[in-house]
Amino acid sequence: MLLLIWQLLATAEGPPVLALALSYQWMQVTVGIFYHDRHGQGSSTRCSTPIGSEWCSIGLGWITALAVSIFYGIVLTRRRSPAA
Repeated sequence: MLLLIWQLLATAEGPPVLALALSYQWMQVTVGIFYHDRHGQGSSTRCSTPIGSEWCSIGLGWITALAVSIFYGIVLTRRRSPAA
């Protein structure tokens, strides 16, 4: 999934800010999965209820949906704007 994010959102012009932002979100969700597998509960400093690994999987799905929708938004914006 991380490779998908970088393939969709890395651009030739300027720094890859969107790819870096979604990579950071991916890292947070992935760490949540490993934390839950190791400890069996969510982080008590972040939330008051246990986070199941299924919720982390849902989080990865949302990050994928966000990356794809941002990519298509970029494609549609480039299609609508006149070439410089």
